[in-house]
Amino acid sequence: MVIQDDPSLPVLSASGLRRIGIGTSGAVFALDEERAVKFAPVSYNDWTTDFHFKDLLIERSVYERLGSHPRICRYIGPVRRGIILERLGDAVRKRLMELRGQGRRVPYEQALKWSRQIAEGIAYVHRKGVIQGDIGCHNALLDGDDIKLCDFAGSSVDGKPPLAGYELRSQRWEENDQGISDALITSEIFALGSTIYEIWTTNRPYHDKPDR
Repeated sequence: MVIQDDPSLPVLSASGLRRIGIGTSGAVFALDEERAVKFAPVSYNDWTTDFHFKDLLIERSVYERLGSHPRICRYIGPVRRGIILERLGDAVRKRLMELRGQGRRVPYEQALKWSRQIAEGIAYVHRKGVIQGDIGCHNALLDGDDIKLCDFAGSSVDGKPPLAGYELRSQRWEENDQGISDALITSEIFALGSTIYEIWTTNRPYHDKPDR
């Protein structure tokens, strides 16, 4: 039986809305110029549908815990099987890919600013007992010339194992003799460094190496 959301939450349909993003944890649609809604997808079987919904519940709880912060995408509120967020610009990775295609890099002052901002955001998230679990330029959105972190589906909360995993060789964690929490922090910091590397070079670490 599929897990049901809180029946008191408002129901919002994606019908007629323009999709502006999609990932493993859900699809994002534009509500208007200032707001977007992310829905947990309904899959072909109950297990997968529930898995995505659990991701959404984690993300919803993380946004509620984080509250307002200048480096975090602003959470507006819940809807049935979804969350409403402020609508931001493109992912930083898209901007970096455009620059790389032009043979350019991020100007020094801008790269320094973005590096500082993403570190500030992650430090705040950690102070709140959350391990983002998938740090990267794909989960940092542009807000004018600033950046904000997004996508906390599958994050680790209060030391629990995350459901999300890093997409890069340089952004993966494994439990070790130190235990889950220490392993997560170690990997999270390494992933932060990998993200800063990408900001400065426009390339992901090990981009020219096979996964295995």
